[in-house]
Amino acid sequence: MPTSIESLAPSSAIFPVMLKSHHLPSVKYHNIVGKMPKEGLIGHVVGASEGPGGGDGVVSFGSAHLDDVESEIVVPSDHVNLHRHPRSVLEVHRILLEHLDALNSFPHRIERLPRTTGLPPHANAPALR
Repeated sequence: MPTSIESLAPSSAIFPVMLKSHHLPSVKYHNIVGKMPKEGLIGHVVGASEGPGGGDGVVSFGSAHLDDVESEIVVPSDHVNLHRHPRSVLEVHRILLEHLDALNSFPHRIERLPRTTGLPPHANAPALR
């Protein structure tokens, strides 16, 4: 069984299926893309190897970019440090606050079914033997 990380490899049979799958309207997608600066030896090598779009040293920008997302930011970071870059952290914080606002505006109402007898709910359950 492939792992979730292995399923993201370009050679994975499931990866193209995931990319083409229907997205539920209720699910909001956001994207944080790493793009190494061209300065320095590593940035120069990564930029040259990944073409004019650059990338984070592991994933090319063309592969990381998605068209059907709510938001996308490009962070000047390599793949290993992308999740801890201050811009990434602030973007995740912004996204979480946005979703919290959406939840707070949703009318929450949980209705309980009325009891049919005066007995506790478990009293009507069949006895286990």
